[in-house]
Amino acid sequence: GEEQDLMVGNSLVNMYAKCRSLADAIAIFDRMKNRSVFSWTIMVTAFAQNGQLQRAIQCYRQMCCDGVDPNAVTFVALLAACSSGGELAAGRKIAARVEASGLDSDLIVGSAIVNFYGKCGRLDEAREAFDRMPAKNNNVDVVSWTNMIAAYVQHGQSSSALLLAKKMDLEGVKPDEIAMSTILGACTAHQATSLGRELHRRARELGYASNTIVGNALVFMYGSWGRVDDAARVFQELKNANSPDSNTFTAMIAGYARQGRTLQALSLYNEMNLHGVEPRDATFTSIFQACSHAGFLAK
Repeated sequence: GEEQDLMVGNSLVNMYAKCRSLADAIAIFDRMKNRSVFSWTIMVTAFAQNGQLQRAIQCYRQMCCDGVDPNAVTFVALLAACSSGGELAAGRKIAARVEASGLDSDLIVGSAIVNFYGKCGRLDEAREAFDRMPAKNNNVDVVSWTNMIAAYVQHGQSSSALLLAKKMDLEGVKPDEIAMSTILGACTAHQATSLGRELHRRARELGYASNTIVGNALVFMYGSWGRVDDAARVFQELKNANSPDSNTFTAMIAGYARQGRTLQALSLYNEMNLHGVEPRDATFTSIFQACSHAGFLAK
């Protein structure tokens, strides 16, 4: 029957989309006689996740023209694509449609709007969207708090980020690993040493001390402040937990380089290679800086 054909069609489109075989997904989609909101959303998401923003928007518009109302998943995919592409005008129209439909009260959609405006540098609009969201005092919604704090940090407003982090704490929202690393980033930028140490203590209490994302933020924070011995202790904890990655090594090398501790920076770079950890561009920049301090480049 029609319902079974729709289910089979959706499954095939979804399979090809997940395999990044867009041509096959489009071919199946175009042959489908009946398309549900799920069918359209699969295609919108596939275009969005493959960096084809304009085709995602065209698909969304055609969906609306065909009388199919987008759902929360459709809007989240479109807003994410507009965020990564910096498409402010298109994203604004989508956000307006979300608000008109009442879906901005959905925590995931609301967080996507905050993230969109934040990444586009529209901090006032991001904060307005954040403040409109209902019931932000539960741990399910830590993502929206993190998105807003991250937007402030990304655009150089670390004091606003820390004020919001304090409000988050007062409202009893427990930070997850990503939220913790984001707040540590604000401490780093704002030179908030006392708060940074307090957050380090709290990270231990929450069991995040050996988490790579949080550990990297701590290594970078202490290294940026010139407290390389503290950074080295965190780095060693991550090594003991077998969780250092390229960012961990790079942050520690950068900390040594800033303090002119060239031999330790070079030794750590060699260790990085021995462990088969791929260096990043920032790694080489820090090694260059360390060698410059020691006058090795002239030699």
